[in-house]
Amino acid sequence: MQAVEPGWATRFYGVTVNKEVAAAARDHLTDRTITDLVDAHLAINQAYFGGIDKTLSGFVILDDEGDDYTLIDLRDSGQLWWQDHETRELSLRFNNLSDMAANRTAKEAKHRRRVTTPQLCERYQWLVWFYAQPLLQDGTPTQTTDHLVRNSLGRFRQAFPTRDALYTTFAAEMKELADDPHLAIYWLLHTTALADHERRQRVLIAAGTSDNPLLRAFIARLGQLPLAGDLPIVPDFRARRALAQSYGAFELTAEQIPAACLRALEIAPATESLGHGLQIVWGLDRGLLDDETVMATLARIPEQTTGTSLVAAVLEKRRKAGSSSHADVLVRLLATSTDPWWTQLEALWHVHELAYDGPALVTATRRVLVHDRYHRRALQMAMRA
Repeated sequence: MQAVEPGWATRFYGVTVNKEVAAAARDHLTDRTITDLVDAHLAINQAYFGGIDKTLSGFVILDDEGDDYTLIDLRDSGQLWWQDHETRELSLRFNNLSDMAANRTAKEAKHRRRVTTPQLCERYQWLVWFYAQPLLQDGTPTQTTDHLVRNSLGRFRQAFPTRDALYTTFAAEMKELADDPHLAIYWLLHTTALADHERRQRVLIAAGTSDNPLLRAFIARLGQLPLAGDLPIVPDFRARRALAQSYGAFELTAEQIPAACLRALEIAPATESLGHGLQIVWGLDRGLLDDETVMATLARIPEQTTGTSLVAAVLEKRRKAGSSSHADVLVRLLATSTDPWWTQLEALWHVHELAYDGPALVTATRRVLVHDRYHRRALQMAMRA
Protein backbone atom coordinates (compact mmCIF):
# COMPACT_ATOMS: atom_id res chain seq x y z
CA MET A 1 0.00 0.00 0.00
CA GLN A 2 1.26 3.44 -0.90
CA ALA A 3 0.81 6.65 1.02
CA VAL A 4 -1.99 8.89 -0.23
CA GLU A 5 -1.08 12.21 -1.82
CA PRO A 6 -3.42 14.97 -0.54
CA GLY A 7 -4.00 16.56 -3.95
CA TRP A 8 -4.94 13.26 -5.56
CA ALA A 9 -7.21 12.31 -2.65
CA THR A 10 -8.98 15.69 -2.65
CA ARG A 11 -9.75 15.36 -6.36
CA PHE A 12 -10.74 11.68 -6.12
CA TYR A 13 -12.97 11.86 -3.04
CA GLY A 14 -14.45 15.30 -3.76
CA VAL A 15 -13.61 16.57 -0.26
CA THR A 16 -10.62 18.39 1.17
CA VAL A 17 -8.10 15.81 2.37
CA ASN A 18 -5.38 17.43 4.48
CA LYS A 19 -1.89 16.10 5.10
CA GLU A 20 -2.83 14.53 8.44
CA VAL A 21 -5.62 12.45 6.91
CA ALA A 22 -3.56 11.59 3.83
CA ALA A 23 -0.70 10.38 6.03
CA ALA A 24 -3.09 8.07 7.91
CA ALA A 25 -4.72 6.63 4.78
CA ARG A 26 -3.71 3.24 3.34
CA ASP A 27 -5.91 1.04 1.16
CA HIS A 28 -5.91 -1.60 -1.58
CA LEU A 29 -9.20 -0.52 -3.18
CA THR A 30 -8.43 2.71 -5.00
CA ASP A 31 -6.35 2.76 -8.17
CA ARG A 32 -4.31 5.93 -8.60
CA THR A 33 -3.26 5.00 -12.14
CA ILE A 34 -6.79 5.71 -13.49
CA THR A 35 -6.87 9.40 -14.28
CA ASP A 36 -10.50 9.72 -15.44
CA LEU A 37 -12.54 10.43 -12.29
CA VAL A 38 -15.68 8.55 -13.32
CA ASP A 39 -13.73 5.49 -14.43
CA ALA A 40 -11.56 5.67 -11.30
CA HIS A 41 -14.63 5.12 -9.11
CA LEU A 42 -16.59 2.67 -11.26
CA ALA A 43 -13.61 0.49 -12.22
CA ILE A 44 -12.99 -0.51 -8.58
CA ASN A 45 -16.63 -1.04 -7.63
CA GLN A 46 -17.52 -4.67 -6.91
CA ALA A 47 -20.74 -6.19 -5.63
CA TYR A 48 -19.10 -8.15 -2.80
CA PHE A 49 -16.57 -5.64 -1.47
CA GLY A 50 -18.39 -2.49 -2.54
CA GLY A 51 -16.64 0.61 -3.73
CA ILE A 52 -18.78 3.61 -4.62
CA ASP A 53 -20.70 3.27 -1.35
CA LYS A 54 -17.48 4.48 0.29
CA THR A 55 -15.68 6.52 -2.34
CA LEU A 56 -18.68 8.57 -3.51
CA SER A 57 -20.58 9.04 -0.25
CA GLY A 58 -18.15 11.49 1.38
CA PHE A 59 -16.04 8.98 3.26
CA VAL A 60 -12.29 8.68 2.82
CA ILE A 61 -10.79 5.21 3.25
CA LEU A 62 -8.15 5.09 5.97
CA ASP A 63 -7.62 1.35 6.08
CA ASP A 64 -9.02 -1.86 4.56
CA GLU A 65 -7.22 -4.50 6.61
CA GLY A 66 -8.97 -7.84 6.39
CA ASP A 67 -11.22 -6.39 3.66
CA ASP A 68 -13.10 -4.41 6.34
CA TYR A 69 -12.91 -0.64 6.10
CA THR A 70 -11.98 2.16 8.47
CA LEU A 71 -13.53 5.33 7.08
CA ILE A 72 -13.38 9.02 8.00
CA ASP A 73 -16.38 11.20 7.22
CA LEU A 74 -14.95 14.33 5.61
CA ARG A 75 -18.28 15.33 4.04
CA ASP A 76 -19.98 15.96 7.36
CA SER A 77 -18.97 15.09 10.93
CA GLY A 78 -15.27 14.18 10.69
CA GLN A 79 -15.97 11.03 12.71
CA LEU A 80 -14.43 7.62 12.04
CA TRP A 81 -16.53 4.58 11.17
CA TRP A 82 -15.85 0.88 10.60
CA GLN A 83 -17.59 -1.06 7.83
CA ASP A 84 -17.95 -4.84 7.70
CA HIS A 85 -17.23 -5.95 4.12
CA GLU A 86 -19.85 -8.71 4.18
CA THR A 87 -22.85 -6.92 5.70
CA ARG A 88 -21.71 -3.37 4.76
CA GLU A 89 -23.02 -2.27 8.15
CA LEU A 90 -21.31 0.77 9.68
CA SER A 91 -20.23 1.13 13.30
CA LEU A 92 -19.13 4.41 14.88
CA ARG A 93 -15.63 4.20 16.32
CA PHE A 94 -13.95 7.57 17.02
CA ASN A 95 -14.65 11.29 16.86
CA ASN A 96 -11.38 12.15 15.09
CA LEU A 97 -7.89 10.92 14.28
CA SER A 98 -6.51 12.03 17.65
CA ASP A 99 -9.12 9.99 19.48
CA MET A 100 -8.28 6.99 17.29
CA ALA A 101 -4.61 7.33 18.24
CA ALA A 102 -5.60 7.53 21.92
CA ASN A 103 -8.22 4.78 21.51
CA ARG A 104 -10.99 7.03 22.87
CA THR A 105 -14.22 5.71 21.42
CA ALA A 106 -17.03 8.03 20.30
CA LYS A 107 -20.22 8.16 22.34
CA GLU A 108 -22.69 9.29 19.68
CA ALA A 109 -22.90 10.09 15.99
CA LYS A 110 -22.84 13.72 14.93
CA HIS A 111 -24.06 15.33 11.75
CA ARG A 112 -25.05 18.63 10.22
CA ARG A 113 -26.30 17.52 6.81
CA ARG A 114 -29.89 16.46 6.14
CA VAL A 115 -28.65 13.14 4.72
CA THR A 116 -25.78 11.86 6.85
CA THR A 117 -22.79 10.20 5.24
CA PRO A 118 -23.59 6.79 6.79
CA GLN A 119 -27.16 7.10 5.45
CA LEU A 120 -25.87 7.97 2.01
CA CYS A 121 -23.43 5.05 2.15
CA GLU A 122 -26.32 2.71 2.99
CA ARG A 123 -28.47 4.12 0.18
CA TYR A 124 -25.65 3.56 -2.28
CA GLN A 125 -25.81 -0.22 -1.80
CA TRP A 126 -28.27 -0.79 -4.65
CA LEU A 127 -26.10 1.30 -6.96
CA VAL A 128 -23.04 -0.73 -5.91
CA TRP A 129 -24.75 -3.78 -7.45
CA PHE A 130 -26.13 -1.98 -10.47
CA TYR A 131 -22.76 -0.50 -11.52
CA ALA A 132 -20.64 -3.39 -10.21
CA GLN A 133 -17.71 -4.94 -12.02
CA PRO A 134 -18.58 -8.66 -12.08
CA LEU A 135 -16.38 -11.00 -10.09
CA LEU A 136 -13.98 -12.92 -12.32
CA GLN A 137 -12.54 -16.41 -12.15
CA ASP A 138 -9.67 -17.01 -14.58
CA GLY A 139 -10.84 -13.96 -16.50
CA THR A 140 -14.42 -15.21 -16.84
CA PRO A 141 -17.30 -13.42 -15.06
CA THR A 142 -18.95 -15.49 -12.34
CA GLN A 143 -21.81 -13.01 -11.88
CA THR A 144 -24.25 -12.55 -14.74
CA THR A 145 -25.71 -9.21 -15.74
CA ASP A 146 -29.15 -10.52 -14.78
CA HIS A 147 -27.87 -11.47 -11.32
CA LEU A 148 -26.39 -8.03 -10.73
CA VAL A 149 -29.53 -6.22 -11.86
CA ARG A 150 -31.92 -8.37 -9.82
CA ASN A 151 -29.83 -7.90 -6.69
CA SER A 152 -29.60 -4.16 -7.26
CA LEU A 153 -33.37 -3.81 -7.64
CA GLY A 154 -33.95 -5.88 -4.51
CA ARG A 155 -31.80 -3.45 -2.56
CA PHE A 156 -33.47 -0.50 -4.29
CA ARG A 157 -36.84 -1.65 -2.96
CA GLN A 158 -35.39 -1.84 0.54
CA ALA A 159 -34.19 1.74 0.26
CA PHE A 160 -37.45 2.96 -1.30
CA PRO A 161 -40.33 0.63 -0.37
CA THR A 162 -42.92 2.64 -2.31
CA ARG A 163 -43.08 5.15 -5.13
CA ASP A 164 -44.35 7.73 -2.66
CA ALA A 165 -41.29 7.18 -0.47
CA LEU A 166 -39.01 7.72 -3.47
CA TYR A 167 -40.80 10.78 -4.79
CA THR A 168 -41.03 12.39 -1.35
CA THR A 169 -37.33 11.80 -0.68
CA PHE A 170 -36.34 13.10 -4.10
CA ALA A 171 -38.38 16.28 -3.76
CA ALA A 172 -37.10 16.99 -0.25
CA GLU A 173 -33.44 16.56 -1.19
CA MET A 174 -33.36 18.64 -4.37
CA LYS A 175 -32.75 21.83 -2.40
CA GLU A 176 -29.65 20.22 -0.80
CA LEU A 177 -27.82 19.43 -4.03
CA ALA A 178 -26.28 22.84 -4.74
CA ASP A 179 -24.29 22.52 -1.49
CA ASP A 180 -23.88 18.73 -1.42
CA PRO A 181 -22.00 17.34 -4.43
CA HIS A 182 -21.97 13.77 -3.09
CA LEU A 183 -25.75 13.70 -2.74
CA ALA A 184 -26.01 15.19 -6.23
CA ILE A 185 -23.78 12.43 -7.62
CA TYR A 186 -25.98 9.84 -5.91
CA TRP A 187 -29.13 11.17 -7.59
CA LEU A 188 -27.34 11.48 -10.92
CA LEU A 189 -26.30 7.81 -10.77
CA HIS A 190 -29.78 6.85 -9.54
CA THR A 191 -31.68 8.57 -12.35
CA THR A 192 -29.17 7.35 -14.95
CA ALA A 193 -29.54 3.72 -13.87
CA LEU A 194 -33.33 3.91 -14.16
CA ALA A 195 -33.23 6.00 -17.37
CA ASP A 196 -35.36 8.61 -15.57
CA HIS A 197 -34.42 11.54 -17.77
CA GLU A 198 -37.04 13.91 -16.41
CA ARG A 199 -35.72 13.62 -12.85
CA ARG A 200 -32.13 13.60 -14.08
CA GLN A 201 -32.76 17.03 -15.58
CA ARG A 202 -34.10 18.24 -12.24
CA VAL A 203 -30.92 16.96 -10.57
CA LEU A 204 -28.78 18.91 -13.05
CA ILE A 205 -30.77 22.08 -12.43
CA ALA A 206 -30.65 21.63 -8.64
CA ALA A 207 -26.90 20.97 -8.66
CA GLY A 208 -26.47 24.28 -10.43
CA THR A 209 -23.00 25.45 -11.36
CA SER A 210 -21.11 23.67 -8.58
CA ASP A 211 -17.38 23.83 -9.17
CA ASN A 212 -16.70 20.54 -7.36
CA PRO A 213 -14.43 18.65 -9.82
CA LEU A 214 -15.86 15.25 -8.90
CA LEU A 215 -19.46 16.33 -9.49
CA ARG A 216 -18.53 18.12 -12.73
CA ALA A 217 -16.86 14.93 -14.00
CA PHE A 218 -19.99 12.85 -13.40
CA ILE A 219 -22.22 15.51 -14.93
CA ALA A 220 -20.00 15.67 -18.01
CA ARG A 221 -20.23 11.89 -18.49
CA LEU A 222 -23.82 11.19 -17.47
CA GLY A 223 -25.71 14.48 -17.59
CA GLN A 224 -26.76 14.16 -21.24
CA LEU A 225 -26.38 10.41 -21.74
CA PRO A 226 -29.05 9.38 -24.29
CA LEU A 227 -31.48 6.54 -23.73
CA ALA A 228 -29.38 4.10 -25.75
CA GLY A 229 -26.10 5.62 -24.56
CA ASP A 230 -23.32 3.48 -23.15
CA LEU A 231 -20.96 3.70 -20.17
CA PRO A 232 -18.10 1.45 -21.33
CA ILE A 233 -16.40 1.17 -17.94
CA VAL A 234 -19.47 -0.78 -16.71
CA PRO A 235 -19.79 -4.11 -18.58
CA ASP A 236 -23.18 -4.59 -20.29
CA PHE A 237 -24.34 -1.19 -19.08
CA ARG A 238 -27.05 -0.88 -21.75
CA ALA A 239 -28.30 -4.38 -20.93
CA ARG A 240 -28.47 -3.48 -17.23
CA ARG A 241 -30.56 -0.38 -17.93
CA ALA A 242 -32.85 -2.37 -20.23
CA LEU A 243 -33.43 -5.09 -17.63
CA ALA A 244 -34.11 -2.46 -14.96
CA GLN A 245 -36.92 -1.21 -17.21
CA SER A 246 -38.59 -4.54 -17.89
CA TYR A 247 -38.16 -5.86 -14.33
CA GLY A 248 -39.24 -2.52 -12.90
CA ALA A 249 -37.71 -0.58 -10.03
CA PHE A 250 -41.14 -1.13 -8.49
CA GLU A 251 -43.34 -4.09 -9.34
CA LEU A 252 -45.07 -3.56 -12.68
CA THR A 253 -48.69 -4.37 -13.42
CA ALA A 254 -49.48 -6.45 -16.52
CA GLU A 255 -50.69 -3.28 -18.25
CA GLN A 256 -47.39 -1.47 -17.59
CA ILE A 257 -45.10 -4.20 -18.91
CA PRO A 258 -45.48 -3.60 -22.69
CA ALA A 259 -44.46 0.07 -22.43
CA ALA A 260 -41.55 -0.87 -20.17
CA CYS A 261 -40.41 -3.51 -22.68
CA LEU A 262 -40.66 -1.04 -25.55
CA ARG A 263 -38.36 1.31 -23.65
CA ALA A 264 -36.04 -1.61 -22.83
CA LEU A 265 -35.92 -2.62 -26.51
CA GLU A 266 -34.81 0.90 -27.43
CA ILE A 267 -32.13 0.96 -24.71
CA ALA A 268 -30.59 -2.42 -25.61
CA PRO A 269 -32.25 -4.15 -28.59
CA ALA A 270 -30.24 -7.37 -28.20
CA THR A 271 -31.09 -7.87 -24.51
CA GLU A 272 -33.95 -10.34 -23.90
CA SER A 273 -34.86 -9.32 -27.43
CA LEU A 274 -37.68 -11.74 -28.24
CA GLY A 275 -39.07 -11.61 -24.71
CA HIS A 276 -39.35 -7.84 -24.91
CA GLY A 277 -40.68 -8.04 -28.47
CA LEU A 278 -43.43 -10.49 -27.53
CA GLN A 279 -44.56 -8.25 -24.67
CA ILE A 280 -44.78 -5.33 -27.11
CA VAL A 281 -46.89 -7.47 -29.48
CA TRP A 282 -49.14 -8.37 -26.56
CA GLY A 283 -49.52 -4.69 -25.75
CA LEU A 284 -50.42 -3.88 -29.36
CA ASP A 285 -53.03 -6.63 -29.45
CA ARG A 286 -54.70 -5.32 -26.30
CA GLY A 287 -54.55 -1.64 -27.14
CA LEU A 288 -51.99 -0.83 -24.46
CA LEU A 289 -49.61 0.44 -27.15
CA ASP A 290 -50.47 2.16 -30.41
CA ASP A 291 -48.86 1.46 -33.77
CA GLU A 292 -47.54 5.01 -34.21
CA THR A 293 -45.66 5.01 -30.91
CA VAL A 294 -44.09 1.62 -31.61
CA MET A 295 -43.15 2.61 -35.17
CA ALA A 296 -41.50 5.80 -33.91
CA THR A 297 -39.47 3.80 -31.40
CA LEU A 298 -38.32 1.29 -34.03
CA ALA A 299 -37.24 4.18 -36.24
CA ARG A 300 -34.79 5.24 -33.50
CA ILE A 301 -33.21 1.76 -33.25
CA PRO A 302 -30.44 1.19 -35.80
CA GLU A 303 -29.83 -2.46 -34.86
CA GLN A 304 -31.71 -5.42 -36.35
CA THR A 305 -32.46 -8.02 -33.69
CA THR A 306 -35.00 -10.77 -33.25
CA GLY A 307 -37.15 -8.47 -31.14
CA THR A 308 -37.08 -5.47 -33.48
CA SER A 309 -37.72 -7.69 -36.52
CA LEU A 310 -40.66 -9.41 -34.82
CA VAL A 311 -42.29 -6.13 -33.84
CA ALA A 312 -41.72 -4.60 -37.29
CA ALA A 313 -43.23 -7.68 -38.97
CA VAL A 314 -46.26 -7.62 -36.65
CA LEU A 315 -46.84 -3.96 -37.50
CA GLU A 316 -46.88 -4.90 -41.20
CA LYS A 317 -49.26 -7.74 -40.45
CA ARG A 318 -51.57 -5.30 -38.69
CA ARG A 319 -51.56 -3.26 -41.90
CA LYS A 320 -52.78 -6.39 -43.76
CA ALA A 321 -49.50 -6.96 -45.62
CA GLY A 322 -49.20 -10.30 -47.41
CA SER A 323 -45.45 -10.55 -46.93
CA SER A 324 -42.81 -8.89 -44.80
CA SER A 325 -39.08 -8.44 -45.28
CA HIS A 326 -38.88 -8.08 -41.50
CA ALA A 327 -40.39 -11.56 -41.09
CA ASP A 328 -37.70 -12.91 -43.41
CA VAL A 329 -35.03 -11.14 -41.33
CA LEU A 330 -36.53 -12.67 -38.19
CA VAL A 331 -36.43 -16.26 -39.48
CA ARG A 332 -32.84 -15.78 -40.63
CA LEU A 333 -31.83 -14.41 -37.24
CA LEU A 334 -33.53 -17.30 -35.46
CA ALA A 335 -31.09 -19.70 -37.12
CA THR A 336 -28.43 -18.55 -34.65
CA SER A 337 -30.58 -17.03 -31.93
CA THR A 338 -29.90 -17.73 -28.26
CA ASP A 339 -33.41 -16.66 -27.25
CA PRO A 340 -35.33 -19.43 -25.42
CA TRP A 341 -36.89 -21.86 -27.91
CA TRP A 342 -40.42 -21.27 -26.65
CA THR A 343 -40.11 -17.54 -27.39
CA GLN A 344 -38.83 -18.44 -30.87
CA LEU A 345 -41.91 -20.62 -31.35
CA GLU A 346 -44.25 -17.85 -30.24
CA ALA A 347 -42.53 -15.27 -32.43
CA LEU A 348 -42.65 -17.50 -35.51
CA TRP A 349 -46.33 -18.20 -34.96
CA HIS A 350 -47.12 -14.49 -35.09
CA VAL A 351 -45.46 -13.83 -38.46
CA HIS A 352 -44.46 -17.08 -40.22
CA GLU A 353 -47.15 -16.59 -42.88
CA LEU A 354 -45.44 -13.34 -43.95
CA ALA A 355 -42.02 -15.01 -44.36
CA TYR A 356 -40.99 -16.30 -47.80
CA ASP A 357 -37.36 -17.22 -47.18
CA GLY A 358 -38.06 -20.95 -47.35
CA PRO A 359 -34.65 -22.33 -46.34
CA ALA A 360 -34.41 -19.99 -43.35
CA LEU A 361 -37.96 -20.86 -42.29
CA VAL A 362 -37.12 -24.57 -42.49
CA THR A 363 -34.08 -24.04 -40.28
CA ALA A 364 -36.02 -21.93 -37.78
CA THR A 365 -38.87 -24.44 -37.43
CA ARG A 366 -36.50 -27.39 -37.13
CA ARG A 367 -34.74 -25.66 -34.24
CA VAL A 368 -38.10 -25.52 -32.46
CA LEU A 369 -39.04 -29.12 -33.31
CA VAL A 370 -35.84 -30.37 -31.69
CA HIS A 371 -37.38 -29.33 -28.38
CA ASP A 372 -40.97 -30.46 -29.06
CA ARG A 373 -41.48 -32.50 -32.22
CA TYR A 374 -45.20 -32.91 -31.62
CA HIS A 375 -46.08 -29.28 -30.97
CA ARG A 376 -49.07 -28.49 -33.19
CA ARG A 377 -47.98 -24.97 -34.09
CA ALA A 378 -44.42 -26.05 -34.79
CA LEU A 379 -45.62 -28.85 -37.08
CA GLN A 380 -47.98 -26.52 -38.94
CA MET A 381 -45.17 -24.00 -39.54
CA ALA A 382 -42.81 -26.80 -40.61
CA MET A 383 -45.27 -28.03 -43.22
CA ARG A 384 -45.62 -24.53 -44.64
CA ALA A 385 -41.85 -24.09 -44.67
